[in-house]
Amino acid sequence: MAASAVSVTRGGVTLQGSLTLPTARPAPVVVCLHGASDGTRDFRLFRHLESLAVPAGIGVLRYDRRGSGASGGDFERASLSDLADDALAWVALLAAREDVDAARIGCWGFSQGGWIGPDAAARSPSIACLALVGACAVTPAEQMAYAAATALAAAGAGPEVIEQVRALRRAVDEAMRSGRDRELVQARVAALAGTPWIAHAFLPDPANAGEWQSGKWALEMDYDIGPALERLAIPTLLIHGDHDRWTPIEASLAAWRERFGSRHPDLLTMVRVPGTGHFPTAARGAEGEEAAPISAAYELVLRDWLLATLLPDPPDLPAAGGDLRRARLGDAPAIGTLVDAAYGPYVSRIGRQPIPMRTDHAAAIRDDEVWVLDEGGELRGVLHLVIGDDHLLIHNVAVSPPVQGRGLGSRLLDHAERRARQLGRPEVRLYTNERYVENLAIYAARGYDETHRTPLSGTALVHMRKAIS
Repeated sequence: MAASAVSVTRGGVTLQGSLTLPTARPAPVVVCLHGASDGTRDFRLFRHLESLAVPAGIGVLRYDRRGSGASGGDFERASLSDLADDALAWVALLAAREDVDAARIGCWGFSQGGWIGPDAAARSPSIACLALVGACAVTPAEQMAYAAATALAAAGAGPEVIEQVRALRRAVDEAMRSGRDRELVQARVAALAGTPWIAHAFLPDPANAGEWQSGKWALEMDYDIGPALERLAIPTLLIHGDHDRWTPIEASLAAWRERFGSRHPDLLTMVRVPGTGHFPTAARGAEGEEAAPISAAYELVLRDWLLATLLPDPPDLPAAGGDLRRARLGDAPAIGTLVDAAYGPYVSRIGRQPIPMRTDHAAAIRDDEVWVLDEGGELRGVLHLVIGDDHLLIHNVAVSPPVQGRGLGSRLLDHAERRARQLGRPEVRLYTNERYVENLAIYAARGYDETHRTPLSGTALVHMRKAIS
């Protein structure tokens, strides 16, 4: 994938970036929005998005944030709204290009990008969708208070220490905000410097006058994303982990539901990816999560959502996997081989053969509905449906490992939901093992809600449902 150098100038500041487009033009494009730390276009998650999206037919724009890499400007003097204006400048540049589909420009944001993206999208009809990872919807001051409390608790601090630091952070914020009592507050921070908790409090260095006078924190700490959320009316994907040392997930999701989801429930998709934290990586705990392997569940959720949102009718996917047809009795051995290959990796995870590997496929073909993707005589996917009185049950959906990642699973799930409508069943149900974290995230992204769990040989089956309109 060859990237082209691009640049944009706003307010006398020139920003540099790289644009990678797929072969089919004009193409939809996703603009990458930075977190607070790495401000370059080579941020790992940007590169990962590029490797995921471009082969699927979606372009990616990565750029150096102002004051980073080859871009001019001063990040320390930029507010979050300034950074949103930079994003809008890139969107305008893309919309003017003949090789970009101006109606399909989205933004992907990580961490701080979760404030920048909605700010930009609320002020421009040119942004078609948002995909946000680790996004926070409380103010930066509230977010950092949460981060400090979380870090202190992980380090073994008790409630009294945590409350002491919370109070000190409030005093620091007020001193930064008003400019009053700075010396007094600096002295209080200096008194904490001799304790083991200072490294986890995320306070300015009392000996560094520049940190107290730069004004950067004063520009950001009271930023309220709420009004922007109330103006949004575009498809939005929120991806969070099951733990996060930086973002108060529940408070953030509550704000999104109240300020955006209550008005546009069909436009908001919220996914929790098990086993991940602030970064969408398969990390255990906070240490090393930035460098850990990127979660396969995150990849699948993001890719499927981007395809459905920016490429709702891609020309290559309907034919991917071949013809979708009802299974015949003679397909049973090949179905068994496919299912064994697809579920084999889960045997060590749950300590036994998964239920689909123990299914009598010939009986299923006779008694239920079994569909297969047949590509030139090779079975690529299988869908086993059981018709209930008031629902349609997905007993099994599997894709042959060599062709996984081509959207075949989504094609099969789409067919299951289509069959439910044809049969007049108001909901689709399914179940999966609690240890199949990738599947749980994918189903949640598609709108399936967990209803209950049943124990099974030391693990549990997670039962899910989706209402079909």
